[in-house]
Amino acid sequence: QRTADFLRSRLLKTRGGFWLDATVYLNQSLDWVHRHQVEQGAEYVGFHIDSAGYGASGVPIVENWFMAAVPGSVFMADWHDRFMTINDYGSVDDYVAAISRETDLTGVPAKMHTYLTMHIAALHVIQHRGIERYRLRLLRAVEGPFIYQHAMSWNPLYLGLFILYYRGREAPIVKYRGGERSLIQGFG
Repeated sequence: QRTADFLRSRLLKTRGGFWLDATVYLNQSLDWVHRHQVEQGAEYVGFHIDSAGYGASGVPIVENWFMAAVPGSVFMADWHDRFMTINDYGSVDDYVAAISRETDLTGVPAKMHTYLTMHIAALHVIQHRGIERYRLRLLRAVEGPFIYQHAMSWNPLYLGLFILYYRGREAPIVKYRGGERSLIQGFG
């Protein structure tokens, strides 16, 4: 996990472009991302998590499984640089403890802090530098990639059955999580 985090943040900081995890399924082109970048001047297009999408501080919790940054994105550079400070600590727990002393992590489940280190780094950057510093287009994941999970109350079995038998219009982009991937592969 951490290697992919280093790679994705470094590539997008230095070159811009897209990062999509292998568990993101596209059902249409990514032209909509370019429209956000051009029409809204967005330096970064991505998704934010949870039904409200914001922690208690009112700051979005940015996902890292879909990232689109223009070359020279200030947000991507700040996010990468903050995330890379993980190497300054003796452990991931030490890194999380240091960030949590100065960042409101409400909205990020405590049991997931050591797994969601990039999310925490983004939250820190936005809280401390100010969201107005960046030109972000953050979309609600439950209205896009997690629309099926949300509709099925996050139940992997219902989701698997829904996907197996669904015959309607597909969501443009879908993200599957660990248990969901295993279940869907079982239907294979």
